[in-house]
Amino acid sequence: MKVLQINTVSGEGATGRIVDAIAERLTRDGDEAIIAASRGDTAVAEAALWRIGSRAGCIAHFLASRLLDRHGLASRHATEALCRRIDAARPDVVHLHNLHGYYLHLPALLKYLIEKQISVVVTLHDHWLLTGHCASPDIAGCKLWMEAQCRHCPLRGSYPRSYTDRSGRNVALKRELLKGLAPVSYVAVSQWMKSEAEKAGLYPVRLITNGIDSEFYSPAADEPRRPVVLAVANVWNTAKGADRLVELRRLLPPEVEIEVAGEIRYAPLSHQPGITRLGYLNAEEMRAKLRSAAVAVSLSRSETWGMAVAEALACGTPVVGFANTATTEMLAACGGTAVADVDIKALATEVMAQLRRPFDSDAARRRHQAVAARYSSAAMAQAYLDLYHQIADNVVSKHR
Repeated sequence: MKVLQINTVSGEGATGRIVDAIAERLTRDGDEAIIAASRGDTAVAEAALWRIGSRAGCIAHFLASRLLDRHGLASRHATEALCRRIDAARPDVVHLHNLHGYYLHLPALLKYLIEKQISVVVTLHDHWLLTGHCASPDIAGCKLWMEAQCRHCPLRGSYPRSYTDRSGRNVALKRELLKGLAPVSYVAVSQWMKSEAEKAGLYPVRLITNGIDSEFYSPAADEPRRPVVLAVANVWNTAKGADRLVELRRLLPPEVEIEVAGEIRYAPLSHQPGITRLGYLNAEEMRAKLRSAAVAVSLSRSETWGMAVAEALACGTPVVGFANTATTEMLAACGGTAVADVDIKALATEVMAQLRRPFDSDAARRRHQAVAARYSSAAMAQAYLDLYHQIADNVVSKHR
């Protein structure tokens, strides 16, 4: 069996690591794995990596998106080149992950897949494929996308930022393309995201939660915990709660140390005193920080799953977050604590309570076990492999 995965990145970030985990599982079973991505590399030596487009093409796409709200409507030549490679490789399944990120012409790709009647898996890591512009409409409390009625988008100023608004045309085009995909299998990465996809009329949607390497992310045997509050995000902006982190710093006593991992794209956080900015950390460095912190915080306004939360809990670290979107599912299932959404004072109070408690190694092991049981990358990859085989078997039966 030959499976092609298409994603913005490979081998880095949450979705890039997920793509790699699936590719590794495929190749281990003797199947053929191909990864097509705009950037990043893959740690799976047996997987073929196709590069989509160029840096210049991404810049041109960025400009079309920023000036004309045409995200996913540029990079036509790069996408047509990708389609020619698909034609030559003839994969059994094409697995679509994130199609935003300034690298693909969505209509060209989906029309090709529709014309060739290639079996498609679509994993909904966020809302972008369902909306006329944004990836997280719940940040603005917007419901228009559910009925494909996007207009006057309140999130034009967020990723993918645009000076103009063609959200109505964008969402209509996306829904038309999605209706044409057949055969297609939709996958949601959390129960919350499954519910969101169904609100947009996608049926059926199966649940395959994301996974992490729960052997790698595990509590240290005897490493002492430092009285540090750790906050982790790939990119710190207001969607991830960068402004809330600034407020949290002001609410906590000055002697409480806060460390922030990830790229900061929110100026007040860059200049806030009393915060140690760690920048980008590799996996080994991240694990060391997670294993040594007394408590971690999740401040996002929206999470469809929560890679940083899962990794912290797997390392046995208590996590305090807000009761919103998919974060609540993970915190409830794996021993975290959720306070009322937007109640930053309640979150600060719970953080201080965690800092005052002696570290409980038994509780740390229970958190790790809960994550390993529910969110292991091995189980995730196996679930996708089972889905691929089911699709392939259905195709064979159809042509008998």
